[in-house]
Amino acid sequence: MKRLGLMLLLAGCQAVTLGDSGAQKPTPQPLAARVLIGAEGLTRIYEVEAPDGFALDAAVRVVPATSSQWEIGPVSTTIPVASRTGAFDVDRFRVTNEFRNVSLVVPVRVRTAEDLEICRFQVQMASATLDSAVEATIDTGVVLAASGQPAATTSAATVTKVGPCAVDGTARSSSSQTLASLIETYTRDALLASGAQNLTVRPFEVTGILDDSVSLRRVSVFDNRRGGFAVTQRSNNVTLASDGLSAELGIGMIAQRATCAPPIEVNPAQPSATEPISPAELEAANADLALAVSAPTLQQMAETLALSGFLCQGLEDSRRPEDNAELIAVDDIGLDALGLDWLSVGPWVRASSAPGALPSLILRPQTNDFVISWRDFVIDVYADVQGTNVRILRLVTTAQATLRPQVGEVGQISTTIDALNITSADLTSDWLTAPLGPDIVLPWAKRAVLLFLQDQFVFPLPLVSPHAMRVRNVTVRDQDVAVFLDIEN
Repeated sequence: MKRLGLMLLLAGCQAVTLGDSGAQKPTPQPLAARVLIGAEGLTRIYEVEAPDGFALDAAVRVVPATSSQWEIGPVSTTIPVASRTGAFDVDRFRVTNEFRNVSLVVPVRVRTAEDLEICRFQVQMASATLDSAVEATIDTGVVLAASGQPAATTSAATVTKVGPCAVDGTARSSSSQTLASLIETYTRDALLASGAQNLTVRPFEVTGILDDSVSLRRVSVFDNRRGGFAVTQRSNNVTLASDGLSAELGIGMIAQRATCAPPIEVNPAQPSATEPISPAELEAANADLALAVSAPTLQQMAETLALSGFLCQGLEDSRRPEDNAELIAVDDIGLDALGLDWLSVGPWVRASSAPGALPSLILRPQTNDFVISWRDFVIDVYADVQGTNVRILRLVTTAQATLRPQVGEVGQISTTIDALNITSADLTSDWLTAPLGPDIVLPWAKRAVLLFLQDQFVFPLPLVSPHAMRVRNVTVRDQDVAVFLDIEN
């Protein structure tokens, strides 16, 4: 059985097709979520966006010399960054790139009236530092870009001729500057000029925070599961301040019903409220960024997924038994407790599931967990009977499960079931020889639900990032769930 994603998370909905939301664009609910990216997070964004180093690009610089003309450059290369640090400065973010043992080759064309010679000079610096300020702007999304002129500090450069050339570093220009000093200045200026290029980044795109309207369609071998939904996410009140880069996120969604879903409507969207995330919380979690999603938004997400068919699961994995997560060993399910041990079945059983009503979610900050409740949730159990996959029983439950969030996963919040309360259970089977009482059905139902659903409650994150986003911590708060994340390559 595939995992029951309870949040509208684009990265976590695996069996989907993604496209433009078309004419029906949901209206975002304000304050559905918040994001805060700290200094380490912004620094990390620069690192993952430029894993190979600092892009150094400079055009040709023409210098007149006695009876000739020197054309220094162009240069287009990448130099490794020894270290990169960042810190907030009022409404700006300062990025310091430090370089060690810088080495690059600068071409020099020596042009005379009769001839052209292409020479090469190697520039070596023991160290260099580029200190730059960036500010946040809103274009077609949030952009961090250079603000003002960066400052460069470099150690003395050694300029060495590479290969034969009619001139060397001691040759002087018409203004009496040596070629070596001109090449050193050219390199330093290239570092400064390349600063703006290296500082322009879209942090929300890197972290996967959508600012768009999209639609998702469930892909399934079963026609009755092929629903979908549209979602709109918008960033508002983007602020770059001394406590980090923050934004409020508006989220709206509309479901296109799958026929396997219950014939009811999503409840009207309730006003959302998310608590601000403090830098102290981010620091305590040792995380790059934090995302808080409001309780009403989580509830609407769960209802939207239920109506669009994403909670109708099972019977779709055709892999071998050792790779097939849908298969459960028949000995584990305890058919003997139901008086079905006489039934000759294969070594594996599998199940399909479908919600009979919309799930509900309650946050419990005191115990840092949440309770999910469901009614008329159907689990059909199938087994191999004489070579044919046959439904051997149906279990319909109404229950509450206490879910405790786990950390360490990439792109999702896994949970474990801490407690399960089955308030009612109805078990039917054409193979039963006698009716079963609640003293038998309720304990077996609890065992079956734990067996089939223990690892199935997963909250994928509402992020579509090209990088792995690993969960460092999860805090259930009064009005929302705050997820603390690290950005990985």
